[in-house]
Amino acid sequence: MWDTNTPADDAPFRAVSYMYRYRCNSTRKQLKRWTLDYIKETLGAKAVKDYQNGKKYDYEEVGAACRTVEIGCPVGVLKDRIDKGLKQIKRDTLATRERSIESAKNLKNKPKIDPKEKFDYQLSEYMHKINSEIDKLVEFPKIKKKDWFNSEQWFKSQNIRPEFAVEIMNNVNPTLNELKEALEGECEQLVEAYDFLKRRYHTRLIEFITEIVEVAKKYSNRRILTKAGKRKKKKSTTPAMIVKKLPYLEKFDDFNLTSIDPKEIIGASTLYVYNTVSRLICLYVASSTQGLSVKGASITGYDKGKSLIKKLRNPKHSVFMVQKSIKKYALEHVKDVKTVEKSIRPRLNKNCIILKVF
Repeated sequence: MWDTNTPADDAPFRAVSYMYRYRCNSTRKQLKRWTLDYIKETLGAKAVKDYQNGKKYDYEEVGAACRTVEIGCPVGVLKDRIDKGLKQIKRDTLATRERSIESAKNLKNKPKIDPKEKFDYQLSEYMHKINSEIDKLVEFPKIKKKDWFNSEQWFKSQNIRPEFAVEIMNNVNPTLNELKEALEGECEQLVEAYDFLKRRYHTRLIEFITEIVEVAKKYSNRRILTKAGKRKKKKSTTPAMIVKKLPYLEKFDDFNLTSIDPKEIIGASTLYVYNTVSRLICLYVASSTQGLSVKGASITGYDKGKSLIKKLRNPKHSVFMVQKSIKKYALEHVKDVKTVEKSIRPRLNKNCIILKVF
C-alpha cells in the first residue's frame, strides 16, 4: 500500500518505483483490467467501451499507473502519464472499430457465389477432360488399349463426388446410346453421322465410353462420411437410390432366369421385362438419348409409340432369344411374335424378371 506519510518531493520517485514493479510482475490482462477500472471510476461505465480495443502494449504503462493510484498514490502525481496513455488507447480503439465497420461493409457487399454456378463450372471442367479424351480416340483410333485414358485412376485422383459422377454419367450416356444405335443400323441419320468410323474402331469407341460410364456408376454409389457434429450435406441421387423402390423378381427357377441389376436400367436405350405369371414380355424403348430411368415402381423416359407388350406363346424360347441376341435381333424376335401388341404399362411388380438392357 502507498505510504501516506511520503513527502511530496519523493512521491514521483516512489510512484515510478511502484509502476515498475507492477509493470514487470503483472500480466497484460491485469494491466488492462486496472486501466478499465480506473476509467469506470473516473469517467463512468459508459466510457469504458471507448478504451477496450487498444493495442496490448498500450495498457502496460497506463495500467501500472492506474494500479499505483488505486493503492493510494495521489492522482496528481501520475495524471499526465495516465491522460497521455488513455488518449493513445482511445485513438487505437476508435481506429479498430472503424476497421471492423469497414470490413463488415466489404463482407456484406462481397458478391455471393451461386452454389449452382460453382457446381456447373466444376462439372464443365470434368466434362472437358472426358470429352477431350473421347475426341482423342476418335482422331487417333489406333491407340493401343494400354495407352487409353484410365478413367478409374482419373476418378480416384480427382476424388469425384457422387453428385458429379451422376452428372458425368448422364452427360456421357447419350453419346454411348447414339454410338450403339449407329452400330446396329437402327437410325439412318446416326449411321450417316458416324460412317467415318470403321466398324472395329466404332466398337473400340463404344468399349472406351462404356468403361467411363461404368466407373461413373461405381462412384455415383459412394457416400462421403461426415464428421460427427457437422451438418450433413444433402445426399446425391444415385442409381441405387433411384431403383430402391422398384419391385422385381430376382430369380425364376422354372426357366433358370436371374434378373440383372436394376441399376443397369438407368440410362439404357432399351429394356426387356418378362412377367412370369401372365407370360407377358414388356419392351421399353427410350424416347431420347438420355435413356430410361425409374421413379418408384415405374419405368420412365420411354417412347409410348415404340414400346409394347406381347404375350408369349413359347416363353422359354423367346426369353432365351432375347437374352442371347444382340439388340437388333432381340427386337426383331419380339416384334415377330404372332400375338396381339398392346400398349406398354409403366409399373413393374414382384412377378417381373428384368431380362436385358441395351
